[in-house]
Amino acid sequence: MAAPKSNTSRTRTTKSTTKARSTIRATGSASRTTAQRKAGAKAAQTRKRNAAKRSRAARTAAVTREENRAGRQIKTARTQAKRSVKQTARAAETLAQAESTRITRVAEQAGAYVEKAVLVPVGAALVARDNLAETARIWGTPDSATREIRKFERRGVTARNRAERSVKRTRTQVERLVRRNRRQAERNAEQFVNRVTSLA
Repeated sequence: MAAPKSNTSRTRTTKSTTKARSTIRATGSASRTTAQRKAGAKAAQTRKRNAAKRSRAARTAAVTREENRAGRQIKTARTQAKRSVKQTARAAETLAQAESTRITRVAEQAGAYVEKAVLVPVGAALVARDNLAETARIWGTPDSATREIRKFERRGVTARNRAERSVKRTRTQVERLVRRNRRQAERNAEQFVNRVTSLA
């Protein structure tokens, strides 16, 4: 019976050692778990804060983007309205200028036709008078008439000399051409005769 007692005491000792070890582990584990829980809680709070910051930043950015987009749309609408007003004003100004130019042109043309109708007969009368006065001046005295006749004679002599020179030049060119062609024909005939003679 003594043997079973030692087994029991050994078992108790083993159990108490295991229990003690288990308690130490549990205490260490508990203390570690508490530290881990605190660190996890802190990390969770940090994540929460960061998520809240990101969320606020995203909301702020979205609002800013929307405000910027609305501002751009307003600016574009204003620019287009200004441009439209300017274009309409330019078109109206151009139309007014074109109409004014057309009216001015019609008035100028009408004035020009009236002016022509008056000035043409007056000009014709003045030219006829000038020609008559010039004729009277040239042929009015014997000396001036003689001068005019000599002028006509000189013109005639100049025209005759020019015509004679032209005829002489043409005749000389024709004569040269005929002489050159005759010489060429004589050479060709002589060469032909020489060939025929050499063949015979």
